[in-house]
Amino acid sequence: MIITKGILIILLVICSIEDIRKKVVHLPTVFCFSIVGLLLQYYQRNENIWSILGGMGIGVFVLFLSYITKGGVGNGDGILLITTGIYLGLKNNLLLFIIAVFGVSVWAFLLVIIKKISYRNEIPFIPFMLSAYMGMLFI
Repeated sequence: MIITKGILIILLVICSIEDIRKKVVHLPTVFCFSIVGLLLQYYQRNENIWSILGGMGIGVFVLFLSYITKGGVGNGDGILLITTGIYLGLKNNLLLFIIAVFGVSVWAFLLVIIKKISYRNEIPFIPFMLSAYMGMLFI
């Protein structure tokens, strides 16, 4: 279980740095971590298959939102949520997503209030996923 948590932290740190610097997610990296997650789930059986599929479904939902908003929500965010769903299952991936959305919403609101950004600016989402996951580990 500790190995799984450590691997997920590494993934989120790598993707957060990419999201902040380049506003992209390096898909081969995410896919490699997805394969590792599937192998870990197969051998450790931390989550059942329905929980894993449900967790992955959250990422599919975000990909659907990306399609509907014509990129207003990033494809990389959805793909990363599919991968975190493999590691966390439905309940914890949903919690991760909700906390991250709340965090980025508060941050965006504060930046708009102090006039650092307009409502049209993009804010990297993955660092908020990392923060949410770190918070989940310590609660």
